[in-house]
Amino acid sequence: MVRLCSVPWSLWGLVSIIILWSVIVNADSQGKDAGCPFYGCPVLPRDIAFDDAAKELLTHLETETEPADHNELWDAWKEQQQGATLTLIGFKGGSMDEQVNQDRSFLIHPFQIVSPNNEIDETFHQAKMLGVFDGHGWEGEVVSQIALTDVPQIISHNLFAALQKHRQQKPQQDGDNPASSIVDDDSLDEIVKKVLVDAFVEVDQVNIPRDQSGGCTASVVLQLDGRVYVANAGDSQSILVTYRPSDGSIHVPFVTREDKPHLEDESERIRERGGIVTLPDEEDDTSRVWDPEEQYGLAMSRSLGDHTHTAYGVIPHPLVDAFHLSEIKAQHSQAHPKEQNESSSQNNCKNDEDDKIGGECNVDEHDEVQVFAISATDGLMDYWDPLELAIAIGKSSIVDSSDTKSQGAQQKKQHLLLACKDVIFTAAQGWLEEMEGQYRDDIAIVACRLSP
Repeated sequence: MVRLCSVPWSLWGLVSIIILWSVIVNADSQGKDAGCPFYGCPVLPRDIAFDDAAKELLTHLETETEPADHNELWDAWKEQQQGATLTLIGFKGGSMDEQVNQDRSFLIHPFQIVSPNNEIDETFHQAKMLGVFDGHGWEGEVVSQIALTDVPQIISHNLFAALQKHRQQKPQQDGDNPASSIVDDDSLDEIVKKVLVDAFVEVDQVNIPRDQSGGCTASVVLQLDGRVYVANAGDSQSILVTYRPSDGSIHVPFVTREDKPHLEDESERIRERGGIVTLPDEEDDTSRVWDPEEQYGLAMSRSLGDHTHTAYGVIPHPLVDAFHLSEIKAQHSQAHPKEQNESSSQNNCKNDEDDKIGGECNVDEHDEVQVFAISATDGLMDYWDPLELAIAIGKSSIVDSSDTKSQGAQQKKQHLLLACKDVIFTAAQGWLEEMEGQYRDDIAIVACRLSP
């Protein structure tokens, strides 16, 4: 949690960028807009309280009414449940006109792996990326905007180059096409982990000017068919969630670590480089890393930017974890076994690679388990437990079955955007009660389904 007394906030910022409404529109209806970056069209958040157009559309969703200005975007928007992102600007003192939202969130689906010469790698049938960047300090919004723009671009280019290099070095079988041959899981994990780490480091060391003040967290989820990669630096968090629609069970197999200075491996590195680590106390509920002159205490041990603290052990290198969708689906079945008479025996995989283990079609109960990912800044996570957040967002995907067995009633699912709005308002209420209206951190969340 970031406190007003310890952060030099900017009261001015960049001119607001024109952004898309925060829903996924499928590739056919969205098309390849000439204004989109080469790696895909990012879906960016709208503010739930200070964006009149966003507020109006959310009201129409809640009341199930149609807006007067009916258009194709609305038609696609109200039906989509695959992913969404929303934000709420914080309050750090002064008038609302002076506030600057330093949080950034995004969703890119499909995510294109492209060379600098605009060659597209078509290895993966399904690729998507989502994440958040939480700016902090003076002009932290500048740093988070650089990260939002440049991290996906670097990942796209570098992943293309790394895959091509791997194929060129791999012994070819007769008839193999080097440009489209499948990369084995172990090699893919090694390649992608390096690409993600290198992208964070490059943005920090090359793209963010050395004299730029401020910094940002970075938490990114990348899906490549049945593989999922989560890279995190800082105290924003990404969560992987599994759910089974038939019984409403929800499981959280993974939550990223909050990179805090008091952690043993982090504090050791910081102290070795001359930094000072302070622990939480009654006045400040987070550990911090300070420069020797103790001019500014940073509430995290890893971030992009924050170059005043780089020499003292604050690094941009993310921790990267890799997962297979079939494995985390199986974990759900182990944690929430179905009753024998409810076990599904009719799922035949339908040629879906995500439902195959060892090349064989698996018809066990975890076939129906679905997976989604959530990335959120600490403005939200300070007031949400990961499992409770997963359940709240899961309302958009599962039916509340608390009384369906006895009454046979099917309750309507909540729209994903409304679920995101509700969790933001809950966090905002937490800030209001704790800080008595004197301070509220910026809040951003993005949620996306990872399995069909």
